[in-house]
Amino acid sequence: MQSSRPEEARAMRDDYPSRHQRSAFEAGYSHAHGIACHCVPRIGATVLLEDGPTEVTEDNAMEVHEYLSLETEERGRQFTPWEFTARGISDLDETKQAEALEAYDEGVTAAIHHDMLGTDYDI
Repeated sequence: MQSSRPEEARAMRDDYPSRHQRSAFEAGYSHAHGIACHCVPRIGATVLLEDGPTEVTEDNAMEVHEYLSLETEERGRQFTPWEFTARGISDLDETKQAEALEAYDEGVTAAIHHDMLGTDYDI
């Protein structure tokens, strides 16, 4: 699993009690790793968010960054790599599907947050 914070990522993964949850977390983390690096907003820029055009300020830069990263990841679920993950999850029984999807989403969020740490929004 690639990570900007590998020890933390492994510890988070290993906290899950079942193999299907650990695998789903790792899949989500691996899918989202690096997305935040490509969605860095600049302070002073105007970006289009759900609520409309928003100017990026020092106060909202991290929130905008997270929003853009999560939106990018969500759109990535429309393409083939996600289909393989979705198939693996849908092959599980109903209870395990919910657990796996939750673990996947937590992996996505963790990867994005790890990648956001130390971001310089002034560049």
